[in-house]
Amino acid sequence: MTDKIQVGEFMKRVSEKGMVMTLEPVREMCRLLGNPQSRIPCVHIAGTNGKGSVLSMISSCLKEAGVRVGSFFSPQVFEDEPSITVNGLPVDDDTFLSVMEQIMNIYAEMETSGKETPTAFEIETVCALMCFERLGCDITVVECGMGGLNDATNIIDSNIVCVFTPIALDHTSFLGQTVAEIAENKAGIIRSGCTVVCAEQDAMEAMGAISWKAREAGCPLVYCSAPENIIAFGLDGQSFEYKREDYTIKLLGSHQCRNAAAAIEAVSAIRDKGFRIPDEAVKKGLEKAVWHGRFECISRDPLVILDGAHNVQGAKALADAIESHLIGKKITLVFGILADKQYREAAEILASKADRIVTFTPPNPRALNGEELCDICGKYAPTVYADSVEKAMELALADADSTTAVCAAGSLYSLNEVRKALNTEKAPMNDEPDLANKIVKNLVFIMKMADIRRLERDRIFCGHDISHCMDVARLTMLICAEEGIEADADVVYSAALLHDIGRSEEYVNGTPHDTAGIEIAARILMQVECPPETSREIIRLIAGHSRSGGKKTVLEDAFYRADKQSRLCFACPARDECRWDDSKKNLKIRR
Repeated sequence: MTDKIQVGEFMKRVSEKGMVMTLEPVREMCRLLGNPQSRIPCVHIAGTNGKGSVLSMISSCLKEAGVRVGSFFSPQVFEDEPSITVNGLPVDDDTFLSVMEQIMNIYAEMETSGKETPTAFEIETVCALMCFERLGCDITVVECGMGGLNDATNIIDSNIVCVFTPIALDHTSFLGQTVAEIAENKAGIIRSGCTVVCAEQDAMEAMGAISWKAREAGCPLVYCSAPENIIAFGLDGQSFEYKREDYTIKLLGSHQCRNAAAAIEAVSAIRDKGFRIPDEAVKKGLEKAVWHGRFECISRDPLVILDGAHNVQGAKALADAIESHLIGKKITLVFGILADKQYREAAEILASKADRIVTFTPPNPRALNGEELCDICGKYAPTVYADSVEKAMELALADADSTTAVCAAGSLYSLNEVRKALNTEKAPMNDEPDLANKIVKNLVFIMKMADIRRLERDRIFCGHDISHCMDVARLTMLICAEEGIEADADVVYSAALLHDIGRSEEYVNGTPHDTAGIEIAARILMQVECPPETSREIIRLIAGHSRSGGKKTVLEDAFYRADKQSRLCFACPARDECRWDDSKKNLKIRR
């Protein structure tokens, strides 16, 4: 079977092809693969900014309603945030590799016969659609990569809802020189029979182009008004009123309330297509939805905000969020941007909100040189150039205090590096895992562990009691100590206590224990007042503990190995009946 190294080498070779503005090669590949783009109802999202946030909100609402939803977005910004998911979880390795093997074989056939071959992003799109079908998705939510008409995702012809987030000037070399031309291009995803949902637009010509295309296709058009009232907001989230109903979201900035309105209307349109989505599922889904790197608070002390604002529209949204959420703070802007954006206009908008600016060159061939950006920004505030993202963050944080907010923005391609730079110092090893001690006293945890003990009373295979949890925690810490891996004991012990908490759900109703466990763990962590960033770390460990391979951090890999090494298969009388593959079993004592 194809392995990940082969897939990586293949995608690297394909990436050298670059971008083409025709869909014929990918349509031919889909035909040879049995047209996976035609069989699952799709919610298709296009726009300039806000696509990912709306995708996250819609997907979360559908998941809460019990709908099995596949989601696909681009680009993948963070290493631990896969672009292809089913109900919020990464596609398993076996499915992914099996699908990619099929695609690679078809690609080779097309090459051999002299046919034009698809681009890397087109292949990613086909892979996502095939994975969704293999894994039994009821519906897919797909974000356009760029534009609409000639975007790889426009091979999909099963659209039931098309959503348009705010449209502005961006990618003008490919999409058009005016907002109207760009909107017309993006409206190319509209299909006869779908419902068109259009978020509030800053430019009337964008609304006009979408309206005309919807009318031409005979599609109903739903125009989202702005939320009537933002009730409350802070760094933990905000509440707003829309059509006389109150909603709460974690995503920050007034623009996210407008995105939420688009998601609400999209879900309503999906409901009209025959999907059962209770109102309560919509409210819970919106409240749970996350989209990293969009005015995201990644640290409170010092206060650090991460934002993917990379064009003029995004810069305006970030500037508004700074004014509303960071009142009284001295703003240090960490700024790098691509050269093919309207960087002078974006720089003026953001630099005018800053008290100090540190510029850098993003890790991308299209990047604007940070020294040139330094000269531009220096007209508005004291500015210094740093020769790396890491150095930029070091300079920004050097004199940060309670009066300061550090905002990193300008390029999606820098966000992962900024997050890494913030965590360069070795994490402390807590002697007293206080969070873990709160978890073992939590009523939900106690009841779920009691259920597991009861359901495993007659089980002949190894169990999932508190002893197993502690073994996993201690083995993880030992592996980390031996291999020099940074680990917070409280995070490790908490994840170990919760990693099998979904076992009772698996035994009773067949829900995979890692999927069920994430839901239960999130509830427990909220009840014990776990900080959001710590909660995300714990959830990532839980999500990856039963999956081999995939993109794991070194700590996630250590946790996965500890879970497997905790089992004494060599001394188990039921090992021959165990469904585990022998490659996973501990058939001998290991150091």
